[in-house]
Amino acid sequence: LTEGRFRTLQFSGHSGGHLYGGETLDEETISSYGALEFRYAWQNSNPDSWAAYYGYPSYGIGFYSGFLGDPQIFGKPNALFGFINFPISRSKKRNAFSIEPALGLTYNLEPFDTETNPTNDAIGSRVTVYFNVNFGWAYKWTKELDIVYGLDFTHFSNGRTNTPNWGLNMFGLNLGLRYHYNADERKMSNDPYAPRTLPARYLRP
Repeated sequence: LTEGRFRTLQFSGHSGGHLYGGETLDEETISSYGALEFRYAWQNSNPDSWAAYYGYPSYGIGFYSGFLGDPQIFGKPNALFGFINFPISRSKKRNAFSIEPALGLTYNLEPFDTETNPTNDAIGSRVTVYFNVNFGWAYKWTKELDIVYGLDFTHFSNGRTNTPNWGLNMFGLNLGLRYHYNADERKMSNDPYAPRTLPARYLRP
């Protein structure tokens, strides 16, 4: 059950509210946010690697596109990031819990400007650090598909390299689908109607 190279593709949506500590943005402007996200992950299944000591986490890269409110104030933020998924639940549990931190860069922001954008005291630069942590569950719906959902926190900040920089702090819910596949399956057969030879999921020991 551990043969092959295990991969996942995930698409999810995010929605929630802001934790705002600044002074110039009003409640209507900073009230809610939405985002779409894509993730691609590798599953480390080597029992002699570092992954064996941490429950065989998967890890990968992702792309984030957010809708924070008025684009003239916040811009249209996108982010590129790396992430790692630490499984917490037992491997054979149908509805599995994991903790998933992510770190990268957010770009395409509209920063504070005394003349053109004086109310945005949350972000002072066009590029910031992207940080996210997700407390999530994956319901194993089929042999290949998971329904993923959870609670997550997202932070944009430039570390005060430019001011003002109260930062954007977002918390909310996420919901999506995760597809599992074995990258070595095509080596066994290219026939699209042939039964699957290798498992799509990695069964952690």
